Amino acid sequence: LTASGTNAGTTPAYSIANGLVVYVVSTYGSCGGKRVYIQHNVNGVIYTSGYLHLNNVYVREGQTVTKDTIIGTLAGWPDPTYGKSDGCSTGAHLHLEISKGTFANGNYSAYRMSPTNFINFPYVGSSWTDRRTKY
Repeated sequence: LTASGTNAGTTPAYSIANGLVVYVVSTYGSCGGKRVYIQHNVNGVIYTSGYLHLNNVYVREGQTVTKDTIIGTLAGWPDPTYGKSDGCSTGAHLHLEISKGTFANGNYSAYRMSPTNFINFPYVGSSWTDRRTKY
């Protein structure tokens, strides 16, 4: 998911599902910049979603979120507010990760999976119209 121009830094990032915020990095300092990790229990299976390259973070560790919770705003490089780079981005975007398993103390004990296996994304070359449309 990308944002450009005046939308960079203001485009909201939502949780992909109900869950518990388990880890937050709210300062710059390394590749990925500001980021949030949320643990989800789906039919008894634990998944962790990661949201990297955020401009703002609006959630805290221990907070319960829903799929309608805005967890932050998209950034990347250069950060539209501070003009800083997170070290590895060339434009405003959201890096979304999904893993099967837990995330604790900043370490994965999980297996990464493709978000396209779980999320209804528009076809390559097309764009989002809203978060609820079936693509």
